[in-house]
Amino acid sequence: MSDLVEFGDPVRFSIALRWVEDSEPRARRPAAHGWSMGDLRITVGGTVLTQSRHGTRVQRHVGCYLAPLIDWLATNWTHLLHEEDFAWQEPTGLPAAVACRKALQTWIDADDPAGRDIYRSVQAWYRRHALRAAAEGGLFPDLFIRRLVDDAELSWNAAPPVFAPGGFTFTAEPAHASLAIDEVAEPLWSALRWFADTPPSGLDPADRGRWEAIAGRIEALENLSVDALQAPYLPPRISGLLSADAGTLRRPAMTESLRSRHVPVVSEFSPAVAMFGGVSPNLSQEDVRSLLAILAESDGQDTRELAALADARGASPLGIPHQDGRDFADDLLDDLGLPGDLGWIDVERIATDLGVAVQRRRFDSRDIRGAALAGIGISPRSTT
Repeated sequence: MSDLVEFGDPVRFSIALRWVEDSEPRARRPAAHGWSMGDLRITVGGTVLTQSRHGTRVQRHVGCYLAPLIDWLATNWTHLLHEEDFAWQEPTGLPAAVACRKALQTWIDADDPAGRDIYRSVQAWYRRHALRAAAEGGLFPDLFIRRLVDDAELSWNAAPPVFAPGGFTFTAEPAHASLAIDEVAEPLWSALRWFADTPPSGLDPADRGRWEAIAGRIEALENLSVDALQAPYLPPRISGLLSADAGTLRRPAMTESLRSRHVPVVSEFSPAVAMFGGVSPNLSQEDVRSLLAILAESDGQDTRELAALADARGASPLGIPHQDGRDFADDLLDDLGLPGDLGWIDVERIATDLGVAVQRRRFDSRDIRGAALAGIGISPRSTT
């Protein structure tokens, strides 16, 4: 048997595959994908998510039909790597592996039309982001992948599939990781290219046609534009409003996202896309123009005082939104010499002292109370 072909860095993220011979006669295998028996290994942060224990036997890979997995990756590529928002109201900041499972349990028993619509939306999101949605009889770890601005969140549970044999468990403990989007997209794309370039041997004409159909979907991904790739991140209505006024912005880099050279993925959202993708979609054209105007004026850099605070942050955040926010707030109070038991803090004065411009603008939308702008080439400011 040949070795697994590995793509990526197992210390960060890697996926490894190989074709294997199927002991069952072709006539007894599934018609659609029974030609694609193989092995799969997925590693995140040095932890092999596909490692399982069944009795006394420990195995680092899973055997499965690879065609459903690859077809799922190709079909859901843009959402898998560019969609951040959940399809339901989720205020907790939990990683997807917890939040999605919780939502499925919450809404599965809904007996009213609105609740059933929410459940269908949760199911659709699950099918776009959960590895087990690609399983056709294979035993896959409960891994979820989604976008978090310019990072990829990978989160997983330890629960075995419901149809796993007795005594079967995955050995990886529940956890999550945040990696640069390219660290995840490049290995996944290499796995797709491997499938498209290396068909299994001995395919009959019908099965070769099935392989070619999936390979064709992979090829089509290469020509996706930046706008098509980032569509799952930016609400369509906001995208239209932004496109209508982007030409008036004196700094094109503020609205032009960066597409990876070798992989069909947006590796870095532009400041405008990152901002508008994270605010309420109930913005008017005038609201968009106002925010774009602020971006146009934000040509600069951090003051010395603000840069010193940023440099002092040291270690990377854990990737847990609410926890990171509390930790940063506690650190900031310490750095500014402010006790944590004060009844009131003059936030605007602190921002001004640090060189953060504070502006007040009138917005048509009542759903947005303010916007904070920061990043490379942007002078930090807060607009309320």
